[in-house]
Amino acid sequence: MEVKEHIVEEYFRRKGYLTNSNIRLEGNREIDIIALNREEKRYLHIEVSVRLGYSFQLVDDAHKFDIFNYPKKKFEDPRVKEYIREIFGTDDYEKVIVIWSKPKKDWKAIKEAANEQKISILFLEDILKELLNDLKHDKKNQRDEIIRTLQLVSRIIEDEGIHRDQNLTKG
Repeated sequence: MEVKEHIVEEYFRRKGYLTNSNIRLEGNREIDIIALNREEKRYLHIEVSVRLGYSFQLVDDAHKFDIFNYPKKKFEDPRVKEYIREIFGTDDYEKVIVIWSKPKKDWKAIKEAANEQKISILFLEDILKELLNDLKHDKKNQRDEIIRTLQLVSRIIEDEGIHRDQNLTKG
């Protein structure tokens, strides 16, 4: 599993979701994450696509990394829909795309197109910040290598903030 999917999966687990990831289907199709929250009766199909050098677009004929082509490929494939219907027992589930951050260009139009297609867009940048904040208060030694690394990084960030604040008060 790629790190970005791992981070998103951990984020949703900490919010009370049961998850499954990297689900391989026929025809070289893959579902990044499915998640369900029994208490809230919420079912999610989550696709994570983080491209740091290339942002999500309104229309992108060259790379197909846009609000029209990307969801069609990831959410509308009959094999994907059939698998999710079989697992969730319903067609009533939420579609979520996770990208790095809010696109600087055409964000309002992208958001409107996503809403029309009943797709939520989340930002890995925000998910990571929230997860780091949560982990800095987590006293358990995490056994998962990626989450343990994030936990240690969160402590460094916290310590740096404390030291920076102490240096400011000394001056």
